[in-house]
Amino acid sequence: MKKILLIIILLALTFNTIAFTLFSNYMMFNYILVSSSFIFSSFLIYLITNYNISDAYKISFISIMCFTSLIKISLSLFSNRSFENNTFILVIAGIYTLETALYFVFRYVNNHVK
Repeated sequence: MKKILLIIILLALTFNTIAFTLFSNYMMFNYILVSSSFIFSSFLIYLITNYNISDAYKISFISIMCFTSLIKISLSLFSNRSFENNTFILVIAGIYTLETALYFVFRYVNNHVK
């Protein structure tokens, strides 16, 4: 599963790079936001897959991470080109915070519930 995850991440980043080079209205700001969303979410998913915990619990966390990742990527695609007065950036930052908090909850449960 880890190899498949890495292949999917590389394909998504490659597709994002190809889309950036082909479409003139796809700005560098959005490209960086989308790429960072891919990398951050896939890093957390990769860390979750390394834990030895029941599959149902792991799958539920991975599905939550994938859902929040899709939300971040869609917001990153339609975001304005600046940080000023950009509510999409605030929502994306909130989702980053939520994902990080969920990861720490996952680690806590993994360490204390056996």
